[in-house]
Amino acid sequence: MENYGSIEVKIDEMLEKRNLSKNKLCFKAQLERKQLNKLYKNEAVRIDFGVLCRICFALDCDISDILIYKKPE
Repeated sequence: MENYGSIEVKIDEMLEKRNLSKNKLCFKAQLERKQLNKLYKNEAVRIDFGVLCRICFALDCDISDILIYKKPE
């Protein structure tokens, strides 16, 4: 199987920069805790664009602040 790289989620870094808890982010972005935990642990298989928009809005950041493309090695 071809390795195309991966996407790394950096929500933890933005939470620290914004001094926000996961609970506050869930509230502000209207997320379920389970949904956030999957993203936070880089275990999400699919991410809804609406969810990403709400997270970026709540964290006042750009998508490139929370998602990083990792090239294959």
